[in-house]
Amino acid sequence: MMDVMDRRTERIHLLEPVVADAIAAGEVVERPAAVVKELIDNALDAGATRISVRVRGGGIAAIEVHDNGRGMVPEDLPLAFARHATSKVSSLEDLTAIATRGFRGEALASIAAVSECTITTRSADASAATAVRAHFGTIHSPVTTARDVGTSVVVENLFGNTPARLRFLKGERGEHAAVLRSVMDAIIAAPACSFHCEIGEKAALSSQGGELRDVLPVIFGRGDAEKLLPFSGSEDGIHLHGFLSSPLSHHGNRTHLFVLVNGRRIHNAMLQHAIDDAYRGYLPAGRYPFGIVSIDCPREAVDVNVHPTKRDVRFVEPGVIHRAVHRAVWQVLSMAPIEGLPLTTSMVEPAVEHSLFAVQSASARKYAPPGNIVQDAPSSSLQLTLPDPGVPSPALPRISSLGTLRAVGQIRSTWLVAEGDAGIVLVDPHAAHEKILYEEIRRALAGEAVPMQALLVPLLVSMDPATVVHVPDIGEMLMQLGFAIDVFGEDMIRCTAVPALGREHVTGGTISSLVMDLLDEVETREKRLHRAAALLACHTAVRLGDALDLREQQHLLDLLVTTPEALTCPHGRPTCRIISDGEMRRAVGRPVIDQV
Repeated sequence: MMDVMDRRTERIHLLEPVVADAIAAGEVVERPAAVVKELIDNALDAGATRISVRVRGGGIAAIEVHDNGRGMVPEDLPLAFARHATSKVSSLEDLTAIATRGFRGEALASIAAVSECTITTRSADASAATAVRAHFGTIHSPVTTARDVGTSVVVENLFGNTPARLRFLKGERGEHAAVLRSVMDAIIAAPACSFHCEIGEKAALSSQGGELRDVLPVIFGRGDAEKLLPFSGSEDGIHLHGFLSSPLSHHGNRTHLFVLVNGRRIHNAMLQHAIDDAYRGYLPAGRYPFGIVSIDCPREAVDVNVHPTKRDVRFVEPGVIHRAVHRAVWQVLSMAPIEGLPLTTSMVEPAVEHSLFAVQSASARKYAPPGNIVQDAPSSSLQLTLPDPGVPSPALPRISSLGTLRAVGQIRSTWLVAEGDAGIVLVDPHAAHEKILYEEIRRALAGEAVPMQALLVPLLVSMDPATVVHVPDIGEMLMQLGFAIDVFGEDMIRCTAVPALGREHVTGGTISSLVMDLLDEVETREKRLHRAAALLACHTAVRLGDALDLREQQHLLDLLVTTPEALTCPHGRPTCRIISDGEMRRAVGRPVIDQV
């Protein structure tokens, strides 16, 4: 009762500025990576062509961002930490056509409210630099110092006055990875600018500047960068360009799909749906494309003032944007090299005059079908589902019911033909071998680990730095699967041992896909190991098209009939087709003989 009375007597009052600033900072500065993003945005708005980022202690101990931009005049510096003070917006009309990355005038005030922050800046016409320091919202007087033209911002003891915020961070390694992703976003948004990022006194990410294609190896690693298809075109006043993976290349998550609107990296559900829908039918279930989709549209057609951290935008005509992105992605895919994917006449229409999207690589044009692909894809094509471990499968005849299989031959280096007690058996050698290897890997995992074999020459695999920094987190699971992998540089991992069962077939692509799947923290450890086992089996199995002699065919069949539930591969596809004697007789019009 007393508590109720106390609340009734409370009066509304204005918060102290330092408290209000700390509350507002929670919307803009939720983690160190957000600080890095805001400071880089300011540097790019100032015309910087060279930006250096240094981070220590997960960004809590220190964050430094140095640039060679225009700098600030001494008279403006005291306003730098003031809330809603900005040089980028002066009227309400300006909000309808934002041309800069920052515009709210909140970033520096929010950072200063929860840290010890120092800005040092010099403009081209100033004889010396000026520095001003903020101590958890308290601003000190400016002092004269020395530096070249540009600005440096040093943030220390982040969240020192709000320690509760520290409990929600991801640990030093996780925060470092988030910082690297923020720098990667900036490299994609401003590829002409040179970036250098140091994490804990070590170089972690570097970009020399240039065209967008020049920074692809920095973002995706050299291997994946070579698999990207460039595209460019315009439709309905919207210009789209970028690079997208072909249906033959995909990842286990969406981490490496970047969408930009007018040079700003965003996370927009509608645009994500447009891309996913265009890829539907091309990719197996649980796999995702990677690449960059950059959208340039009139500034008045997009509202960037809808999210405190500017992560999302709102479009005046979302349907027009969705259609343009969907059609662009579809036309990239229609011209990509897709082995074994049939195109029906219902999927093809004459070229649309106003649609100018085109894949620019000659290797991709070589595989282009006549005309352009319409935007509705068949949803049934190549939809594969991984069975969850521990979930019972539907009742199926056991592979042992086929009895002993005798190899008859191989049709054009593809299907195996065998005879058995049940009749003629046509076998997909890749699916059959994949199932055999998958069960062998699962048995090894049930013991302790998959036997491994050391490589005489280590295999180096290029990956993006934000992924490389997390590789030690999955070291134990990699060892279980028979891999010895360590970090070998900011964008490189080194494999010194591979599973003995498929050492001849393990490639850099195998290792890259395996790492991405194991890093998918959305799934449980058991599911990740299951997916990794299926992936490893798929990559090391014989390929459809590999010629097998009669002895190899018989050995594969002998293993198949002794493998549990081998009528389907780990992805749920049939391993064989059984044509019984009765079915064959009916097909050719002969009497069916009753089997006793």
